Amino acid sequence: MYFLQCGSQPATTTTASLSDAGNKMGIDRATPGTAAVILDSSRRQVVLHLRDDQPMWSLPGGPPEFGESFTATTIREVKNETGLNVKIVQLIGVYSEPEFWIFEYPDGNRAHAFAAAFEYRKPQRL
Repeated sequence: MYFLQCGSQPATTTTASLSDAGNKMGIDRATPGTAAVILDSSRRQVVLHLRDDQPMWSLPGGPPEFGESFTATTIREVKNETGLNVKIVQLIGVYSEPEFWIFEYPDGNRAHAFAAAFEYRKPQRL
C-alpha cells in the first residue's frame, strides 16, 4: 500500500493511442469497474496499491462480480487489495474518457474501462 501526497503525480503509465475510433482502436473489451478514493483525515493523502497485472500504482477497485453492486464491489476490492475495511461517503463521479481509460495489458489485450469512483471514510489505521 502506498500513500500519494495529494497534488503530486504518480509514475506515468502507458495508455493506448487514440488515433483511430471505434473497433479500429483494437479494443478487446469494455470493462466496468470501480475505484475507491480513500483519504486520510487531513484529506492530503490518498491510498494507492501496486497492481498485480501491471507495474503501476492505482486506486483500489476493480470489476463487479455478476449480481454485485458497485459499492459492494469497491468495498470487497479495497479489502482484497489493501486489507482495509471502509464505508462509503459519496459517489465522486463516473469516468470513461478514452484518453485516460483505455489500457493495454502485458499480454497485448486492450480494454476500455468505465469506472464509478466513490469516496470512502478513512480507516482507523491511516
